[in-house]
Amino acid sequence: MSSSVILRNHARHAYLFEHGTAVRHTASGISRGAARPGKVFIPIAVRHKTEMTEELMRLLERQGFHITHGQAA
Repeated sequence: MSSSVILRNHARHAYLFEHGTAVRHTASGISRGAARPGKVFIPIAVRHKTEMTEELMRLLERQGFHITHGQAA
């Protein structure tokens, strides 16, 4: 049994905000610098995934399942 989710942020600037940009220059050579990565969405998603997994394990244990932490056979 497995489950998965695809989480998408449809904002056009989301990837640039999360990962940052390289140094940019105008056609005349003026530097516009780089945008530092925000590192906001990915840590939040990871934290919620961990919380969701722990809650699912507690729910299954309440239903009588035995949960082990390791590789499936």
